[in-house]
Amino acid sequence: MPRVNQRVRIYGRADLGVGEVLRVAKSLGLYRADVVFEGLDGQKLETFPLDRLEPVPDLWERLVRGDFDPPRDFLLKQLAFQVPVGAGIFP
Repeated sequence: MPRVNQRVRIYGRADLGVGEVLRVAKSLGLYRADVVFEGLDGQKLETFPLDRLEPVPDLWERLVRGDFDPPRDFLLKQLAFQVPVGAGIFP
């Protein structure tokens, strides 16, 4: 069962991204969670049944599991940040 303040994804709704559980309540015999999502147009609050929620591991959980980005991807991301600075494009 998801906890309040836990970060989750919604099965079948990848467009929403990652949200945070605000409240879990029983309504009409079914547990539902209120989840807030941050977007470019502000915050969006939606309610979903608990069986649609997928917990998103935080940084420490990923480290314990050994869930890392491939080294090549990490290197390319770092180079992408360094190129503008090294090229003198930005002061």
